[in-house]
Amino acid sequence: MNIEIKCYFITFATFLRRKILLDKIAEIVTNAILFGREQEWYRLYAFAVMPDHVHIAIGLNGKKDLSEILHSLKSWTSHEINKKTKRNGEIWQKGNYIEELNDAKFVEEKCLYIEKNPVKAGLIESAEDFRFCSAFYRERMDYEDWR
Repeated sequence: MNIEIKCYFITFATFLRRKILLDKIAEIVTNAILFGREQEWYRLYAFAVMPDHVHIAIGLNGKKDLSEILHSLKSWTSHEINKKTKRNGEIWQKGNYIEELNDAKFVEEKCLYIEKNPVKAGLIESAEDFRFCSAFYRERMDYEDWR
């Protein structure tokens, strides 16, 4: 594991845990997560966009700090979701669950947990078939950091 990269497991939920992250709305969040990786804001290890929450495992590379990343993801997706649904209002609950992962074993455990989440929830039979999950985008993940 690259010890210069701080790794985090993060969960954030929709306002009032509304199940709104479906289809085109989940696609907005997925695209924002992938965009952050493409812009090199972070190293992306795993993510899953569930109907009422998002799990993400990332490594910070020094370009943005964690609060900037979460603010960017949540504010941009809020704006785009409200525009898509032609409404105004809260999309995300305030606050986030953040766990620092300081060992490659923990990173791998969290990544497996994240990718199994849609299967466990009964949304899909295989994580690789769920287009709102990192397993669908395996070649775009930064696994080499911790393997």
